[in-house]
Amino acid sequence: MATLDALLSLASVASRPGWVRPTFVGEEEEEEEEGGEEEEGGREGGTPLRIDIKDARHPVLEHLLLSSSSSPSSSSSSSPPPSFVPNDISLGVGLDAPETCLVVTGPNMGGKSTYIRTVALCQLLGQIGCYLPASSASLPMFRGGSCGGGGWREGGGEGVRERDGRTE
Repeated sequence: MATLDALLSLASVASRPGWVRPTFVGEEEEEEEEGGEEEEGGREGGTPLRIDIKDARHPVLEHLLLSSSSSPSSSSSSSPPPSFVPNDISLGVGLDAPETCLVVTGPNMGGKSTYIRTVALCQLLGQIGCYLPASSASLPMFRGGSCGGGGWREGGGEGVRERDGRTE
């Protein structure tokens, strides 16, 4: 029953307007090159792998904004419904790829965390077979993921990272 519920949820999301099926880069090369050694940043003799998403939107935030704008209390006010500004994401994967790192700066409450989480959520949703809240998406397949939210220990001069349930 849980599997059916999950598949129904994915089908429901796929039918929403503004959600697209991502294409995965490297699928063709994997089929053609059997036994080939994969290099960092792409395939041997191929182009570097990239995350390219046009007009990406944060799926949870978009859902909250749409549900708040359709509530009866918000329809009585004269202000327009809140909106989300979509972002383009273009990021190389691997050490040899261009643009493998982005420095995201801005004021407090400026959307930096939302931008970073949008990239992560779009990659994760695409990898499980879900459509993405974007106008187009091209993604690589990842073998795993890690999360490093770092703090800086006062006076210690060491970053705090959590990995496999323990602090290093």
